[in-house]
Amino acid sequence: MSLIPMLALASALAAPAPGADDMGDGQKLVGTWAAKSAIENGYPLTPEEVKSLRIVISGEEVVFKGKKDVPFRYKLDPASKPKQIDLTAQSEPLKGRISLGIYRLDGDKLQLCINNRTTKKRPTEFKSQPLDGMGVYVLERVKK
Repeated sequence: MSLIPMLALASALAAPAPGADDMGDGQKLVGTWAAKSAIENGYPLTPEEVKSLRIVISGEEVVFKGKKDVPFRYKLDPASKPKQIDLTAQSEPLKGRISLGIYRLDGDKLQLCINNRTTKKRPTEFKSQPLDGMGVYVLERVKK
């Protein structure tokens, strides 16, 4: 898995939206998430890549757990249809870079579609086609 999609995925899950109540999506995202499937640029990741893909979300930060820990901040807009997420990389070489995405949270299942390119185009559906720059991730909460 390349660094840019990892950064985008990790940044997808970092800080609750201002004014979110205790049961808002920001609080519901807190925890550890394991990938069940992932598609980048229209191509599925290998089973090994999927198995190693995890993110840990705390109150204001999300950390991608892979070859190295990569922190991100996030901003949610749960009122949008589909729900929106903005991810901001917190470490070099992409520090400050914002990736736009959408998300769907259903109990212990989380689905993300993130634009892994530097364009300001937000995805509108959960799909990725060859070379489109989109990453689609299906994650499940890790039970304690």
